[in-house]
Amino acid sequence: MGNVWQVVDAYGDVGFVRAAGAVLPQGTEPIEPHLAALEVPAWFPSEEPNRDRVDLLSELCAAGAGIVSLDAARELDLLRERVAELLRTGCILAFRGPPPRAPEARRPLEVPPPVQPSPKAPDIVHALVGVIQVDFAANHAVERDSLGNFASPEWLSTRQAADQSPVCYVRGARVPLAVVLRVLRPPTGTESVQLRGRAMAGGATLEWTCTVSVSPGSVDVSTPTMTSSAPLPDVVACYDPLTITWEANAAGTGWVGAGTTTHLVYAVLGAPAGTVYWTLVDISCRAAQGETTEGRVVSQSFTPFATRALTRKRDGVGLTYWNPNTTTCTSTRLLLASADGSGQCGSWAEFFIDMLKIHGITSADKVVVVVTVAAWTSGSQGFLVKNWQWNAATRPAPWTHRMWTDVVNLPGIPGQRNPEPPPAFFNHFIVVHGGQLYDPSYGGGPFADAATWETGAIDGLFAAALAGYPKSSNPQALVQLWNMRTNARI
Repeated sequence: MGNVWQVVDAYGDVGFVRAAGAVLPQGTEPIEPHLAALEVPAWFPSEEPNRDRVDLLSELCAAGAGIVSLDAARELDLLRERVAELLRTGCILAFRGPPPRAPEARRPLEVPPPVQPSPKAPDIVHALVGVIQVDFAANHAVERDSLGNFASPEWLSTRQAADQSPVCYVRGARVPLAVVLRVLRPPTGTESVQLRGRAMAGGATLEWTCTVSVSPGSVDVSTPTMTSSAPLPDVVACYDPLTITWEANAAGTGWVGAGTTTHLVYAVLGAPAGTVYWTLVDISCRAAQGETTEGRVVSQSFTPFATRALTRKRDGVGLTYWNPNTTTCTSTRLLLASADGSGQCGSWAEFFIDMLKIHGITSADKVVVVVTVAAWTSGSQGFLVKNWQWNAATRPAPWTHRMWTDVVNLPGIPGQRNPEPPPAFFNHFIVVHGGQLYDPSYGGGPFADAATWETGAIDGLFAAALAGYPKSSNPQALVQLWNMRTNARI
């Protein structure tokens, strides 16, 4: 039994035996060392090292301890080299043929069938939305300075900031609105999405909330009308901007941002009694910011007139009193529509009256200034607007001076964007409110009474080419002021 053989390993029809006194199994044939070494990749697959076979080769190659590596590619090369060396030296024999059925023989490893993964539940995707439209309700339409009312909806994500529509409410009002949501990420199933928007208006926090349903096929979703949780502060104001921060909560998964919208919001004193022209509401709400009474709104709204630098809101054109070459405008609408923004005194008086009407103030009236009504209608006499230089009289009273020679025009009272308006008129229009007089054309006022206005504005009278009644020496009233609504003299 000295020539017993011991199978070191067998794989298919290729095997290795120890050579010490061993013989090849019956029915097999030896393999040349270089061919046997080539069989190693089949016997030990390189793509996924089998640790059982690594252990066997470690035993086989015990004489070359340390050659087994955990690096598969390096391991295979080293084993190939060692097997070839052992075959050459006769330490082992390689054979091809049916594997021996000895107790020491090893069966090829059985590979278990692959385990089929359990079906995976589909991932649940929740909706993601963003605000693309805001439509205010119960607001007072703002007119774009003679170009028609601003468009509704008031805010669209596709518009530039300068093209969004302003909004007007009465102070202390709650603000209703509706929005349109763009579904940025559809959900896997229909679900409820909570929406909320928050804004600060002065010291008040306004919040809008609602719930909408979003389905996998939804593109845009409209909300019902939402009313602000709190009213606007009870003061005249211009909120520029009113910023609303929107958030959404899909199926209770938590609040995430849904966009930010910015709005120009005006709060007027009372319900408008006339057209809400953009320029007029903007000037007055900014000037009367924080006011709560009619008297204060009137006085504060007039303050910007004293700067004589008013600007049309829709295009930034400066508004002017009397451009001699183009001035034909006699109403607010014509003044706002004119290309160069120039208007006569009648348009400026109505400009201020219409401004107050936006706040529900209807107690301001247009006043005409004339020497007498008869002189006005006949065009026979007018008045000289400050300032004139009165030289020595050359004619008998009352028309003591010749125009332009005996009485000479000097730089006078500046008007709106006009340092030197015409120096003489047959009539002039101003405004009365609460017994006080306002002269919008020149930015003058308030004046306590007619005498005070006349002293500051009139320098004398004229008739055709003659002048007389210099104000400096004629303290009596030179002109008459008539309320055009009541036909009563002031």
